[in-house]
Amino acid sequence: MRRRFITITMLLAVCAPLIWTAPATAQTRAAGLTCGTWSTASHPRVNPEPAQASEINDGKVPYSVVGGVLPGRPTGIAVAPDGAVYVAVAYNTTYPLKFWSAIYGSVFALDQTGAHLLIDGLHSPSGLLFIGNDLYVSELGAIIRIASVRGTTCGAVETVLDGLPFDDVHQTNGLAYRAGRIYVSQGLTYDPMASSRLGLRGTIFSMNPDGSDVRIIATGLRNAFGLTFDSAGNLWTADNGPNANYDPGVTSENQVTPDELDRIQGGHDYGFHPLLPAVASAPAGTPAATPVAPVIAPIARFPKHAGAAGIAWNSQSRRLLIALSTFGQVVSVDPQTGAQRTVLWNLMVPTALAIGPNGNLYIGEWMFNRVVRIRLPVPAPPD
Repeated sequence: MRRRFITITMLLAVCAPLIWTAPATAQTRAAGLTCGTWSTASHPRVNPEPAQASEINDGKVPYSVVGGVLPGRPTGIAVAPDGAVYVAVAYNTTYPLKFWSAIYGSVFALDQTGAHLLIDGLHSPSGLLFIGNDLYVSELGAIIRIASVRGTTCGAVETVLDGLPFDDVHQTNGLAYRAGRIYVSQGLTYDPMASSRLGLRGTIFSMNPDGSDVRIIATGLRNAFGLTFDSAGNLWTADNGPNANYDPGVTSENQVTPDELDRIQGGHDYGFHPLLPAVASAPAGTPAATPVAPVIAPIARFPKHAGAAGIAWNSQSRRLLIALSTFGQVVSVDPQTGAQRTVLWNLMVPTALAIGPNGNLYIGEWMFNRVVRIRLPVPAPPD
């Protein structure tokens, strides 16, 4: 994003969802992709920043690097049912990304011997989600399903939903699953490219795993990145505030609102509705242009330009963990009171979070091209 060093462009069991009636049809953009082989003749590589002397929490928290140094920037992490760790990688140097620099993307399986290619030829992949052994990936304009993933092999690769909005800054982001439906966070795009589903801009929506029955769950979000369910079935996301001189109508820093933690409730609105001159031709009454009452206040607010990115539910502490990419921190938030505490720092632009069944926290560090593993619980920092 333009206001940060980086922000990736990267649910309560819902009630009374708004049904978006345009049909969802599987397309064939991913039909030529296969697992385990590079799909491009000349593949880019983005070198990591040199490792810094400072260690996580000033060297007071043990961690290990999973899979070694990656060839690009980690954007999403998922843990398979068997505990295997997978990471989405984009080959961009900085954000905001430009579309033609984002046409390369991959997913790797990570283990103690290194990073092993699962699939290549993706377009800036972001969210990863396992449903059984099927891996779902959100990318520029689409959600892709990779069937029957085992190590670096898979079955069919298909696009289950396409025409999703994206531009040079925002795209389809996090994925979560509950009770037979996939939930998706969709960034608000001002100049969408090759997008037919403009009504989904700035929403959380849900769908069946085959891409059918797309329903808008919540509106009024700007660029929610990660999604996670807590143990009680509540859906959570961290949304990024606007940028001065980028978002329409936001012309000074005084108008910039903080990043926020939101509990997503079906049929509710979260208050972000700028003017959209670049997409004035969009159908009247689309969620990107019209608030849906009632507007819900956030559970917690983070500083302006914090770069809220990955989010995970820590069932041990019954707290949410949120990566603040600009600050190099992970904060813990009480879902009842919104009270927050920084639990990890000295990270190099943390973007993605995931917690495995064995109690390990996995963090993608964008500028170091790596995924680190930390055993939970994280020791409490000094007051």
